[in-house]
Order: sequence, then structure tokens, then C-alpha cells
Amino acid sequence: MDEIHANLQKGGNKICPCAIVHEGYEETFVKRKKLKNIRYFASSKLTYEELWEVIFDYVNKKYDIDKFKVIFVSGDGAPGIKNQKDEDYKVHCSMEGHVNQAFARYITSSLYDFSKQGLENKLKLLVYRANKHELTIEDYYNLKYGNNNYEEINIKIKKLCNIK
Repeated sequence: MDEIHANLQKGGNKICPCAIVHEGYEETFVKRKKLKNIRYFASSKLTYEELWEVIFDYVNKKYDIDKFKVIFVSGDGAPGIKNQKDEDYKVHCSMEGHVNQAFARYITSSLYDFSKQGLENKLKLLVYRANKHELTIEDYYNLKYGNNNYEEINIKIKKLCNIK
């Protein structure tokens, strides 16, 4: 879990929660490790608590969480750092790097200020891209120009993530 900072057209800064879910490292013997079955989440409209609910629903539907002994939640420091002391914590993940690669370099580093809906649409496009979803031209135009229905997009994201 981390955040993205965006400048708004009407002034001010919007903090947008973002997160990734993964299953550890892929079994390869390279210097740079790659996360296995990674899924990205971000929103400018949802609070941290609301995004946590979306993530919980995703994890609960994709996996049988009753069989898990432990689930680790990490961030860019502070309370998430406690995971490193747990003997079962074997996957150190740089949230800063993943967030920057998927979102921040397009949002925080943007020379332009965003409208509230434009920011949400851009984040949706970036979530689609990060999760390797092939957008149709209709998806692209609906997101780009704001003629989208938030529920329809969420249904597509659920299908993409194999959530029923």
C-alpha cells in the first residue's frame, strides 16, 4: 500500500491510495527478482479504507484465505517495516519502485494539473495497463473523455481479475 500525489486544476494536491497484491517471487535465478501474479489497484475517488475493502474482496475471491497462515501487508515504511522481522516474511518488495513504475511517473511527475474525473480516468487507464488488460478503443475513449460509468469499469476490472 502506498500513495500517489497529484496536482488538481482547481488548486491543491490529491493523495490517491494505491496497492499491489502478489504471491511472492517468480522462481527464476536472476539478479533482479520479479513478483508473481501481481495485481495493481489505485483510485482517486476511494479512501484508503474503501480501497482495502476492494483488495480484501479480490484476495478473498481469488484465494481461499481461510487456508492462509499469515498474510503480509507492506507499505513504504513505518508500520509495514515490522514484516521484515517475521521469520515467514521472505519477499521484500519495494513499493516505491512498483508505484513509480506503474503510476507516479505518469501522475506525480506530470507537468499538467488534473481535473478530479480526469485523474480518476488516468488512474483507471494505468491500472488496466499495469494489469496487462487489452483495452478496446471504446474503453480508451470512454476513459479519456470521461463518458464512462464507474460501475461498468469495476465490472470489467473484476472480470480481468477473475472475480465473480
